[in-house]
Amino acid sequence: MSIRSAVTAAGTGLEKLAAFCRFAGMFFLAAMTVLVVLQIVGRNLFDLGLPWADELARTSTVALVFLCVPLLALRGQMVSVDLVPMMLPERFRRWIGMISDVVIL
Repeated sequence: MSIRSAVTAAGTGLEKLAAFCRFAGMFFLAAMTVLVVLQIVGRNLFDLGLPWADELARTSTVALVFLCVPLLALRGQMVSVDLVPMMLPERFRRWIGMISDVVIL
C-alpha cells in the first residue's frame, strides 16, 4: 500500500466518521428540542413534571457538543479569540496555535 492510498483511505474514513458525527449531532439536536418542548407542554398544560426528560435533554446537549466540536475543528470552523496570538511574532503564533488546537481536541 502506497502512502498516497493510505492517506486517501484515512481521509475517506475520516469523512465517513465526520458524516456520522454530523448525523448523530442532528439527531441529538432534534431529541433535545422535542424533549424540552415536551417538558414545557407537560408542565404548563397537564401539570406533569418529567424529570427524565430534563436529564435526557441535558445528556443530548453534552453529546451534541462532544460530537460537533471535533467536526468543527476538522473543518477549521471553531470560534476563537485571537487577540493575544495576533500580537505575537509569527514563530510564537504558530506554536500557540498548535498548542491551542491540541487542547481543543
